[in-house]
Amino acid sequence: MSRSHVLRKSLKKHDVKRFAYPFSEIGSSENYLVKNFVKPLITQSVEEATSLAGNFPKNIDQWLWSSPGQNDENPWLLLCRLKTGVYAFYRAGCDYTGFDCQGRMDLTVSRNLAEVIEYGMHDADYSIYMEQTTVV
Repeated sequence: MSRSHVLRKSLKKHDVKRFAYPFSEIGSSENYLVKNFVKPLITQSVEEATSLAGNFPKNIDQWLWSSPGQNDENPWLLLCRLKTGVYAFYRAGCDYTGFDCQGRMDLTVSRNLAEVIEYGMHDADYSIYMEQTTVV
């Protein structure tokens, strides 16, 4: 699949409150420490990717696109820019009982938006992104 790396604008308003649940789990256990769910690009070490992620999600500067999730249904998806100018793509999901049983988080970070879109998003995530955004 050929992906567009052009900055796009969300067609809907961001429902920040619907991300409170997965964000509240960050740091709640060893699995949900940023250093353990950051997914470094092939050109990055875990340490570099973790450093770029910083104090995620407290350091989010701008929400570019989001798709709120729900337990055992759809993942939470977020493309954002951090206060340092780094781009991040966050994906979280869990079963019906929540993150303490069967949950997963992934975070891809880069100074380059194209890398985050190309390597951080699954094909299904990218399809939703394209449906819910328009070229700026």
